[in-house]
Amino acid sequence: MKTKISLSAFAVALAVSGQAYGGLAENRAVVDALIAANATGATIDFAFNNGPWTGVQDSGGSDSDRYPNGNDFSGTAWTAGNASEDPCGYAGIICDLSGNMTNIEVPNAALSMTAAEFFGALSGVAGDLLTINYSVTSGPANSITGAMPDLSAFTQVRMFAVNGASTSGVIPDMSAMTELEFAGLDDSDFTGIAGQIGGGALEFLNIDGNNSLVGDLTSTLDASANSLVQLDAAGSPVFGQLPDYTANTSLNYFRVNDSGLGGTLNLASGSALESGTFNVANTGIVAGTNTTSGPYSPAVGTTTISSAAAGATAGTIDVAWAAATNADAYSIQTSNDAGTTWVESASNAATSATISGLATGSYLVRVVPYATLNNGTVDYDVQAASSAASTSIAVTGDSGTTGGTTGGTTGTTTGTTSSGGGAAWLLLALPFLVRRRRAS
Repeated sequence: MKTKISLSAFAVALAVSGQAYGGLAENRAVVDALIAANATGATIDFAFNNGPWTGVQDSGGSDSDRYPNGNDFSGTAWTAGNASEDPCGYAGIICDLSGNMTNIEVPNAALSMTAAEFFGALSGVAGDLLTINYSVTSGPANSITGAMPDLSAFTQVRMFAVNGASTSGVIPDMSAMTELEFAGLDDSDFTGIAGQIGGGALEFLNIDGNNSLVGDLTSTLDASANSLVQLDAAGSPVFGQLPDYTANTSLNYFRVNDSGLGGTLNLASGSALESGTFNVANTGIVAGTNTTSGPYSPAVGTTTISSAAAGATAGTIDVAWAAATNADAYSIQTSNDAGTTWVESASNAATSATISGLATGSYLVRVVPYATLNNGTVDYDVQAASSAASTSIAVTGDSGTTGGTTGGTTGTTTGTTSSGGGAAWLLLALPFLVRRRRAS
C-alpha cells in the first residue's frame, strides 16, 4: 500500500543524508498548474472527500494498486504559490517514499478545466503515476471537457477513472498502459477509439453510457481475454468481435446490451458469468461453448455465389448469390491481391449487385451476410462466414480510373464465372467487423 508522506518528515531525512530533494519541484508544478487551470477558483478544497470513497465498486483484483492508502482521499486543502510546501500531504495526492507523486485522486471535486489542461499538468510525473481519477459519481461534479491528449507517457497507470466528467472526443490509444487494471470511461461524451485500451492486465472496462461512441473494441478484448473480470458497454454503439473466453475463469460481469458487439460467446467450464450480471440483448452475440441463457442473437448463415463475371460496362463486375439465413444485408467485397486484403465495394439487402469504378486488374469477389442492429443512426454488421471467393475476374477500368482506359473510350472486359463449388478457397469466420451507415 502506498503511503502519503509530508515534507516535514521526508525533507528533513534528505537534508540529513545530504541528498537533494527532486520530487518537490515536480509535485508543485502539477498542483500549481491544476490550480491555475481551474475555472472555479484559486483554492481547491477536498474536505467533502475525506474518508473512504465508494464511487467505484470493486469486485476483485489488486486493491492496493487501484485504491492506495485504503481508498482514503483525506488531507489538507490545495494552496498555490507555496514553493516550500510539498503537495504530498494534500487531499487526493499520494506519493511514494521517494517523494514521487504516484496517485492523483480528485473525484467529485468541482474541478473545471479542459482535459488537455488536466493531463498537461501531469506531464512531469506521467511515468510515476499509478492512479488517475477525476471521475464523477455525485456532486460537486468535475467538468473536465474536450478531448484527452496523447497518453503514451502514462505507462504505469493501473487505475484510470475519468467517467462522468464530460470528457469528449476520441479516446486516445492506451496500449502503452500495459499495467492498466481498471478503465472507467463510462457516462461520458466520447465519439471514437483511436487504438487499444490497456493490455493483458485489464480487469475492469466500463465504457457504457457513451451514446455517440463509435469505435472498435476488438483489439482491446483480444488483449484482455484471459484477465477481464468485468465488461460494461451497455448502450454504447461500440463494435467488435468477442475473443474466446474459455481460459478465463474470473469473468463475472458482462453487460453489453444495445451495443454493436458481435461474435460467439465461448465461456470457461463452470463459468460464474451467467449466474452474475449478464445481458447481451440487442447485440450480434450468439451462444457458444458453456453458455446456457440469453437472449442471444440468431446466427447468420453463409451464402454461396451463384455467378460473378466482368460486367458489360467497363470497370464493373456483376455478382449474384443465394440468400443467407437471418441475414438482412450483404457486404460485397473485392480483392486485387489474390485475397490478401479485401475492401467493401458495395452493400445492399438484395442478392445481386454490380460493383463499379474498378481499375484495370484481376479481382476476387466474396459476399458476407450480416444482420444489422440499429443503434441511433449507425448500423453494425454481425459478420458471418463469407461466401466462396470467385475465380479471378479480369477487368478493364473505365475512363478516369487509375489504370483504366483514357479519352473516354469504352474498355472491354473478360473473365470467368464461378459458383461456390468452383471457388479458389473458402474464407471462414472473418476476424474483423465491417461497419457501415444505413443508406438514407
